[in-house]
Amino acid sequence: MWRRPDDDRSPRGSTDALGFDRAAWHVDQTVGEITFTPPGLRVTAPVHVVGSYDPTDGTWLCGWDHPSVPEPLAGAGSTQDT
Repeated sequence: MWRRPDDDRSPRGSTDALGFDRAAWHVDQTVGEITFTPPGLRVTAPVHVVGSYDPTDGTWLCGWDHPSVPEPLAGAGSTQDT
């Protein structure tokens, strides 16, 4: 559920308190996981690559068409519900 950032019920306050706003992160494409390492924690979750943004030329490349994204990670963006 999305909530406004100024809504005190927003989960953002807890993520900031845990340090996720400053956490280092790494995506392991071989196992399909993203790992966040805020101070004193290590949190992993499944990941799908939606795409990548190149700030040097302002381009976006969708994950399903990205040559360096393995098919299992890019698959979520390649299908469309009808």
